[in-house]
Amino acid sequence: MAGDKTKTLVQLLDRLIARMGRRRWYLLIGVLIAYALLTMAVIFGSPLDALDHRAAAMDLAQRWPDVKPWILHYVMIGQRAPSAAAAGALVIYLSWRRRTAQPLVMLAVGLALLNVSVGAVKVSTGRLGPLLTTHPHAVFDGGDIFPSGHTSNAVVVFGILVLLTAPTYRRLVTAVAVFVAVTVGLSTIFLDTHWVTDVLGGWLAGSLILLILPEVTLVTMRALHGARARWHIWRTFRRTGGPPEDWRDHSQPELAKR
Repeated sequence: MAGDKTKTLVQLLDRLIARMGRRRWYLLIGVLIAYALLTMAVIFGSPLDALDHRAAAMDLAQRWPDVKPWILHYVMIGQRAPSAAAAGALVIYLSWRRRTAQPLVMLAVGLALLNVSVGAVKVSTGRLGPLLTTHPHAVFDGGDIFPSGHTSNAVVVFGILVLLTAPTYRRLVTAVAVFVAVTVGLSTIFLDTHWVTDVLGGWLAGSLILLILPEVTLVTMRALHGARARWHIWRTFRRTGGPPEDWRDHSQPELAKR
């Protein structure tokens, strides 16, 4: 029994690697390890604490007060509600134009993964930000700033737009997405709402989601198609007063095709 389960897991892993490609698979593992190491560094302390402290001590927002209002408006690009609303309007149009729900499902799945994964780490670490403490190692204190939600949201939302963009324009959209993700993260440091390591965590957390998003979207689409097929079968049964004796023989191939 255990041997069969192990064999099945190995087969699933091989299939996943083949679908993702070894390059993206190795990148996923590398980003996951980096994110785990950074999280441990935040929890247990590391030389990165000095970097966090030095960046916060610069008081950039106080040095350039005239710039602060502009940065406050710009960083809203990374806030979940406005960015998701703008991206949602675009993916709805793409879904209509391409006659498929795949763009809309990708955005919904990406935001769901973002909320669950980033939210779990925020609550678990409980880190306080530089506006509330001068000590970067203030964890398990009821905070919620690691990793940076604005930064990870910018990575995911604009990364999804890259994935949905036609190859002709993908290089341009990629450059815009990278610029926004980087500058939103740096803006939160400027405003003293996040430590440097919060922003690094946001970049890594968002990248993790983007790396697995195509496969998770594919699985979700298949599940939705299967549910839709079963719904049609159930409606047919209700209309006819019950299933025919051979309904399984006819329905299973149809489900397999979907």
